Amino acid sequence: MHFRVHPSVSISDDFNYCVAFNAATGVRAAFSLEEREVLVDLFARKILQTGSPSLSDAFIIDSNFAIDLFRLTFLVPEVDWQDLPCPCCGTNGHCIRMERYDPRFARVFCFVKCSKCEAVYLRPSPDKSLMKFLYGDVCLYSNRQLDSKRPYIEWTHKRSRSRRLGITSSSFGKDHIGVFLDVGCGTSSFLNNCYQLGWDVWGVDIDPSAIAHQRAECPEGKFFASAFLDAQLPEDHFDFVSFWSYFEHEQEQTASLSKARKCLKQGGLLVIEVPDVGGRLVGFSGRYWPYWDPPFHVVHHGTRSLQRLLDKSGFKVVSTQKHGTSPLYFKYSPLLLCAFTALQRSYNSKAMDVLVSGISRATLPLEEILGLAGKLVVVAAKSD
Repeated sequence: MHFRVHPSVSISDDFNYCVAFNAATGVRAAFSLEEREVLVDLFARKILQTGSPSLSDAFIIDSNFAIDLFRLTFLVPEVDWQDLPCPCCGTNGHCIRMERYDPRFARVFCFVKCSKCEAVYLRPSPDKSLMKFLYGDVCLYSNRQLDSKRPYIEWTHKRSRSRRLGITSSSFGKDHIGVFLDVGCGTSSFLNNCYQLGWDVWGVDIDPSAIAHQRAECPEGKFFASAFLDAQLPEDHFDFVSFWSYFEHEQEQTASLSKARKCLKQGGLLVIEVPDVGGRLVGFSGRYWPYWDPPFHVVHHGTRSLQRLLDKSGFKVVSTQKHGTSPLYFKYSPLLLCAFTALQRSYNSKAMDVLVSGISRATLPLEEILGLAGKLVVVAAKSD
């Protein structure tokens, strides 16, 4: 992965240290004497002396320092953005659903709605190298999961795990156990809960640190550190395949459903949990809907578009339900990012934690009452 310097970054050099500041995101960082030489030679000099926005070929993803600078929003990855048709039906016809400038990536992201199947997708979309970088090399979602261990968020994750276990048991019967595959398993303890109940658990995740965590939690489980489509999985083997908060990250929608269908036994079940782009919460929050989250989320579904895609992929919808959002997503809301930037306050701070805690505890009980549930869960059976 190669990078360019964020256009809003400035460098001030001092005798003992140097300070980098991104005016677009409000992030400021001081670097030590050891880091100073590397930063000035490979980073600042490119701006101050040559005016070039590109880093040298030596400054690649193998450097942990490059990843640190990316996390600080001082670097922008150089990505091939592809103007592709709808990933669900292949249609080019569309209308713009949402446009928003993201200061972290120094670009405008655009979600469009397919004129045929009504799926909403990021266009242009990033190539696979960016997804591998974000989830595999940077282990971005593992770091987000660290936030979820904070007390004000952990209770909602317990609620989420309980709900998922309820969906699993109600789909098969309370005492049923079988072979279970969790796609995009991350570091969630949900898989461990299934393991403790006697399920034969399998997991796939592109983040190697997440897979290492799951292997430690479930020593008899089988886990693959790879993209779902690259994982070597047996066919006609699984009773249950889950896409918990995975499908919105997947660009190859039809191929993923096709593989899931091949992996399932006849009559096996697939559960998909995605942000509900057809829900009231989107209309209420507009372009500040927390689940837009580009470029991490690339495809969004409402009830109709997801059911159409499942129908044509050889599945029959068994049940549909909606539920409230997790406050973890308020933490990463662009609205809060913009607010803290405008107030010149640190985004990762106690003030942010207090604000997120207050918002979450106030809004979660009201979401389902007001019809503002953020997530859509669909259970579908492999059809003949």
